[in-house]
Amino acid sequence: MPRLIHKRKNDRSFSKKIIVFYHKDCLDGFGAAWSAWKKFGNRAEYAAVSPYAIPEDLKGKQIYILDNACRPSVLKKLRENKNAVTIIDHHSSSEENVKAASEYVFNVKHSGAVLAWRFFRPKKAVPRMLKHVEDMDIWRFKMKNTREIIAGLDLSDFNFKVWNRLAGEIENPRQRKSFVEKGRFVLKYQNKLMEQVSQNAEIVKFHGHRVLAVNSPVLESELGHHLYKKMPPMAIVWWRANGVIKVSLRSNEKADVSKIAVKYGGGGHKGSSGFTLPADAKLPWRLIQKRHGR
Repeated sequence: MPRLIHKRKNDRSFSKKIIVFYHKDCLDGFGAAWSAWKKFGNRAEYAAVSPYAIPEDLKGKQIYILDNACRPSVLKKLRENKNAVTIIDHHSSSEENVKAASEYVFNVKHSGAVLAWRFFRPKKAVPRMLKHVEDMDIWRFKMKNTREIIAGLDLSDFNFKVWNRLAGEIENPRQRKSFVEKGRFVLKYQNKLMEQVSQNAEIVKFHGHRVLAVNSPVLESELGHHLYKKMPPMAIVWWRANGVIKVSLRSNEKADVSKIAVKYGGGGHKGSSGFTLPADAKLPWRLIQKRHGR
């Protein structure tokens, strides 16, 4: 069965003692890295990595793995090379691997960003920006204007100084109102795009379920939730990027997609998971019916 692609060798040289690895292309992962940056600043190096893509050839480092995890074989090698490893994560499928670390924080009720903030800055209140990131990441949406604020954050670069400024804006009531208005326009466009893309969804058979699958490199969470409501209990959003096939699964939790993702070397939560396949791999679902329109 195809496995998650991850690099065994480190293709980047790290000169500093402290290294922070965080979940790549993820607001929650970058929020966790920003939390670490607020403590370490330039004393640490920061590297965005895909799930489980932690290099094993490091020696004598203080390593933090945020909103991500480490395979037991890699963790064993890192220990043998006298690295101190701390893992902070919340993905249910990673619990066993996270708890194999000598120091770890694991809690499925919070996002990686909030867990990291509380670990690195325990005496400081969690910023409102990270609370909204958590509200989105665990798909709770209990806070007012989370969708608009996340849409606004989607426009911003993953840059620590930029996020510093944004955190201040979102904390300030007057500036937050302006930020929400900007996000509302972005959200309107995203919803329009989501409706258009979802019309290209196809009906497929996957792990015993008839579900909708669509090819899209954007809005994978939003599309996934939108599609599984049309055809429960889950949906597939997939795309090709950087020489691999990325597969995002979303469900109403009546189907545990984390267990499916683990079979392909990935993982995540019961209602939100993903995995990566080699670029030339056959898609692991069977087309039943091409779908046009709603």
